[in-house]
Amino acid sequence: MFLTIITFVIILGLIILIHELGHFIAAKLAGVKVEEFAIGFPPRILTFKRGETHYSINLIPFGGYVRLLGEDGKSDDRRSFSQQSALKRFFILISGVLGNFILAWVAISISFYLGASPIVTDPVKYGAVSYDQKVFVAEVVDNSPAKEAGLEFGDIIVLGNGINFQNIDDFQKFTKENAGQNINLLIKRGKNEITRDIKLRKENSDGALGVVVVEDAKMKYGWWKIPFISFVETGKTIGIIVKLFALLLRDIFVTGRVSPDIAGPVGIYNLTGQAVGLGFLFLLKFIALLNINIGILNILPFPALDGGRLIFLAIEVLRKGKKLSAKIENAVHSAGFLILIVILILLTYRDIIKLFKS
Repeated sequence: MFLTIITFVIILGLIILIHELGHFIAAKLAGVKVEEFAIGFPPRILTFKRGETHYSINLIPFGGYVRLLGEDGKSDDRRSFSQQSALKRFFILISGVLGNFILAWVAISISFYLGASPIVTDPVKYGAVSYDQKVFVAEVVDNSPAKEAGLEFGDIIVLGNGINFQNIDDFQKFTKENAGQNINLLIKRGKNEITRDIKLRKENSDGALGVVVVEDAKMKYGWWKIPFISFVETGKTIGIIVKLFALLLRDIFVTGRVSPDIAGPVGIYNLTGQAVGLGFLFLLKFIALLNINIGILNILPFPALDGGRLIFLAIEVLRKGKKLSAKIENAVHSAGFLILIVILILLTYRDIIKLFKS
């Protein structure tokens, strides 16, 4: 648990830092005065000033912000955000999301150098050669032979009756052929190897053993290709997640129900623990996926998010430079922020309920 907590805090802090650093660097390049660079939301734990900028670490860790001179529309200073061209403001607003996407690309690149398989693409398309294939336990079904035998999430199923499993097909074929019979499994758990004698049940919807398994293998890529194929993989992953977001939003507006696949902070913490259990390569993939999800979430056209601010910028451009009232815009973003806080609380409550039911 301690390792999961530390990993969760580091990953969350890194994602927030990179996102806000994107805004910070873009603002500096655009010549805008940055009044505060903050990780987390107030109350403040630590704050100090370097140059013209205050740097803060705040108590509520689920977010952060870069406070720019004139972003509330109340400053006529030439270095204020509101006095910049639409193009510069677009650049500043979009740079946080770009920072998350760049971090995802870096995580995927490192994972490829270390031999991870792609997230969404057949590795053969990248010219990869596989080796050291493994079958992992991703979920243990309640009241199943696997549960009774003490199998756990993250276990590597090495042998069944002395037969080596190279992939999921080998494993599924073995369990089907031995349904209803006694088997012996060799399991690798961390650095230890253990054996389990298990009586399989007859085949049903959960399988004869009662586990969900995932397949993983080490991959060897041409090192010179990795930056490019990682860029391609990042783009493909972004495209798929955008489609999933569209489906989730459609379901919300059509049915009024929030998908159980949407996780709050507690759910993300649990997913972090699972990624830690599966090893460093899975953790790198998780970091990439989390960055992409957070980047896309921030670009949604909702008040208080980067996407919501871009909507106001687009309205200004369509009105040929005539801005909406700063008072109205600030009120809309404040209302959006409160709605987001309520959603975050509800998701956290649902995640906790699910945790106690599991």
